[in-house]
Amino acid sequence: MREVDNAETEYKHLLELGAESIQEVTDVGEGIKIASLKDPFGNRFGMIENPNFNPKEIR
Repeated sequence: MREVDNAETEYKHLLELGAESIQEVTDVGEGIKIASLKDPFGNRFGMIENPNFNPKEIR
């Protein structure tokens, strides 16, 4: 899973680069959005947009 700032923009960009959609961008609540894709080599990966997560708060 990779964190992104804008799930819709990144999702569209990856499709333009040849990725295949597994799950379109979905709002799962509290502003959190997720999506799953497959790259041209068959590798599956996901992305998450989570405005509530601040990596600076993790130690």
